[in-house]
Amino acid sequence: MQWLRKFMYEMKGTHTPTNEWCMTFELSLQNGALHWNRQLPRKTKRTWKLLSDAFVKYYCSKFTQSAKARYYSAKREDKEHVCDYLNRLNGYARNAGVQFENGGREAKDHVDHFLDTCDDRGLEGRLYHAPVKDIHDLEEMINDILRSRERKTAREPSVRRHRSQDDDRRRETGRTRVRGAVSVANDVTETMVDAGNDATSPRTGRGLPW
Repeated sequence: MQWLRKFMYEMKGTHTPTNEWCMTFELSLQNGALHWNRQLPRKTKRTWKLLSDAFVKYYCSKFTQSAKARYYSAKREDKEHVCDYLNRLNGYARNAGVQFENGGREAKDHVDHFLDTCDDRGLEGRLYHAPVKDIHDLEEMINDILRSRERKTAREPSVRRHRSQDDDRRRETGRTRVRGAVSVANDVTETMVDAGNDATSPRTGRGLPW
């Protein structure tokens, strides 16, 4: 908090708009704080009120919660993008001294911790038993899965449209067949009626004696 107060005091002396403080603020950060800032939503990083509130909320908790406790109690927040959560968890891990970036047992445990807390059962199911070497390997796999989901989602409206068109064509074909069948039935009925009329009508002939 003392560092933030000093930063704000100095920036007020520059008479620049508060939202322009955000870039200077980011350039002032180091190590875990820099990684923490990078995972923030774009709007938060560009709006000083949101950025300063997020900083206070995150770093004031240090006084009541250790870095390791924050890391092991982390969970993906509602509507938080899975990649943003991974970046946030990575920042927690760095602050907690978890050595996850170069492979090894801690890296595997970090990957498992992410999958257990990311609240994405589809992602967890596809990656839980995958041979993930390190966090960078995990990031590539996640991006591949998300791109595949996006392509599938983009195709679905087209598939539904084609199915609807096919259904329309089938319905129209069915109606045409019904109309044709009715027309044939009518023709047959008319033919039978005509034949019946011919059979019951009196026959007349020329040259008969009566």
